[in-house]
Amino acid sequence: MNYQNNVVDSSSQEMFYDANEGFIKGNIEKSIYDPYKNYVPVEPKINNEREALLLFIQKSGFAAHDLGLYLDTHPNAKAALDLRNFYLKQYNNAMNRYQKQFGALGMNDENLNETPFQWVQSPWPWEEK
Repeated sequence: MNYQNNVVDSSSQEMFYDANEGFIKGNIEKSIYDPYKNYVPVEPKINNEREALLLFIQKSGFAAHDLGLYLDTHPNAKAALDLRNFYLKQYNNAMNRYQKQFGALGMNDENLNETPFQWVQSPWPWEEK
């Protein structure tokens, strides 16, 4: 599946990177991004559906969080609020999908309602071939 973060409106496109570019650059606000020397940001490699969904969760979570920080200093920025809410919804939907499909990501996940927990029975990352 192809996970993409589509932007809400054109005014937010002028001020902010999309979730993908913001995640790779480490900053969602275009006006304050300052590249380090000759560093060229690189897109992480994805090998399977699980990694694609996990990366999507990271990107949409980053975007929602960074826009929340922006709103701390720009509380009347409606475009930023709308965009934050958009990415937060994507994040929550992706988290729910990941938990149903692959298991819990943290100790507070709703899917942890019986033991042993799924990760105890699954191979650890260093055990996978």
